[in-house]
Amino acid sequence: SACAAGSYKPAAGSQSCTSCGVGTYSTATAATAAATCAACAGNSSSAAGSSAQSDCKCNAGFTGSDGGPCSPCGAGTYKDAAGSASCASCGAGTYASAEASTSCTACEANSNSPEAATAVSQCVCNDGYSGSPCAACPAGTYCTGGYRENCPANANSDAMSSAVTGCTCNA
Repeated sequence: SACAAGSYKPAAGSQSCTSCGVGTYSTATAATAAATCAACAGNSSSAAGSSAQSDCKCNAGFTGSDGGPCSPCGAGTYKDAAGSASCASCGAGTYASAEASTSCTACEANSNSPEAATAVSQCVCNDGYSGSPCAACPAGTYCTGGYRENCPANANSDAMSSAVTGCTCNA
């Protein structure tokens, strides 16, 4: 019998049909050669035995319509599964510095980043913390935006102060 789309058999007879391989498809019925199995577009794949170009799905980290060209997710975005879904922005507190990311990387403890951050440098220590890694500001200082400042002369502050207003005059 003739082979269904997505498969072929090189010779007539009772042998079974061979499925087109992973990452290929064939719309032809009664195909007699593996060459009838066409490769999916770049950065996409399909299951073995696929019978339509639309069976080719964009790989994780890439987006586009099924069967169509697939583009990499831009820095600051990711896609964690194959298919036609759009790339999602990395949430606050995470970043993705490379294109075609399949996940976002968390900022270090006691720091945060804006949504869709594209570099670890966008992870800034939370108020009351400074340094790398972000550590609590000691008494006598205040920390904001990841930077530590000393209280003015003859003033002091509690640990983890986040503004100069946390510095109070010594008695």
